Amino acid sequence: MKMKLLSCLGALAGALSAGSSPGQAAVSVYGEATSSGPTVTVSLYADILTTPLMSFGARVFYDPLNVYVITASKNTGVWYFSDGTNLLSYVDPDVSKSGEVLILGGKLDARAPLQGVSGQHVLLGTVTFGRLTQAIPSFSLGLGRPAPYANFAAPDATVLDSQQGAIIFGTVTPDSGDTNLNGLRDDWELQYFKTLGKYTWSDDPDHDGFNNLQEQALGSDPTDPLSNLRLSITLGPKGALLTWASFPNRVYTLHSSSDLPQFQPFQTSIRATPPTNQFLQPIGPRDPGAFFRISLQYPLPGP
Repeated sequence: MKMKLLSCLGALAGALSAGSSPGQAAVSVYGEATSSGPTVTVSLYADILTTPLMSFGARVFYDPLNVYVITASKNTGVWYFSDGTNLLSYVDPDVSKSGEVLILGGKLDARAPLQGVSGQHVLLGTVTFGRLTQAIPSFSLGLGRPAPYANFAAPDATVLDSQQGAIIFGTVTPDSGDTNLNGLRDDWELQYFKTLGKYTWSDDPDHDGFNNLQEQALGSDPTDPLSNLRLSITLGPKGALLTWASFPNRVYTLHSSSDLPQFQPFQTSIRATPPTNQFLQPIGPRDPGAFFRISLQYPLPGP
């Protein structure tokens, strides 16, 4: 059955197209880029508007002096081969050529062999890059393999590649909240540095041991070395009063240890009460000495 499916796909991909060019693009391919700071992820999408697709082929181009490929994957939740019972493997994204990633995909399901894929914002695949420099990365898109290979094939064996204007490749747009793709929100950079790109995610302008990405997550001021997440411990007759600077939309967990380096949480889901939080941990006169630490959960889970 596997050979029959692959032969069928080959027949579709190898068929010659016929008919006039469509009045509008049948498929628009575009990308969206986001950054965690040390990595940049490009997600490749397609609006498949007028003609369902049985296959696609696209390339993501990048500057190999600026970034390198960590992982590349196709969207197997939508694009897959199946004999009706089992999923059949096919080619993974090709990252062997420096400066480009080739992503090929297809859908051929024996239960509905001519169904194809259609819709808006259909994920084709994802590529995650690591940084070689702190420069703003740029990406572009293009057709997968040159003719006579058929990249974009319809269920009726029409090959859209050869129809002028049927396939449009757009741009790879950065996250609207992080337009320079450095992992730092633009509004956060403007608030503290008054400009974009003055510092990178890994910089520590206030020299407090927390880089900008960590300061952003903490909610602390990257220009104030006293604003980060540190516990102040005051011992009194009722126990240890733990105090720390807190910031909106954060949740904290307190941990203790009497046997370093092992810590156990003893108070979880502490909501922030800016500008500071306090927690009194009773300690009796016969209690062993304790060490405390604090951890942060951000962003908050759920809606």
